[in-house]
Amino acid sequence: NNPFPHIVIDNFLDQKICKEIEQSFPNHNEDFWLKYNNPVEKKLLYNHLDDAMPNNIKKLLLSLNEPWFLENLNILTGIENLVSDPNFHGGGMHCTKRHGKLDVHIDYSLHPQMNYERRINLILYLNSDWVSTYGGNLEFWNNNVSSCEKSIEPVFNRAVIFNTSDISFHGHPDPLNCPDHICRKSL
Repeated sequence: NNPFPHIVIDNFLDQKICKEIEQSFPNHNEDFWLKYNNPVEKKLLYNHLDDAMPNNIKKLLLSLNEPWFLENLNILTGIENLVSDPNFHGGGMHCTKRHGKLDVHIDYSLHPQMNYERRINLILYLNSDWVSTYGGNLEFWNNNVSSCEKSIEPVFNRAVIFNTSDISFHGHPDPLNCPDHICRKSL
């Protein structure tokens, strides 16, 4: 797929399981969130597998890092010898509130602790109450960052898997227009 290798998979999880995951997703007003509030990004993140993270979310994140799933990602992407990140650096639970954003960017290429090359991202959206006018679409841009080539709505139970490289420019640069009580939730 253009502008770089990716796939969008709707109904990624069993609907009932995904609904339970969504319902257990912590409120965006909780104190434990790591807050990013700078010119490039305005969002919340939590990636510690501790008591603040609901058990069913921990279980899902861990299962998506098991060898059986990595092997399926290997088959899907053609990238051999994939290794998961047990510390979820930059991963875990993500929450973006009203006026939040993430400028178009490329991800780091070398993991800061593991010294492995970062190859793919998987994002799972948990927004059953999302309305398209809220914005927040994941945008994939061309390699000179002159135009958005693909826009993916962050709807419930949609997974997006994409290569990370020096041309995988992505983000949701326009501030969200959702009500204060709703956030853009993803794993």
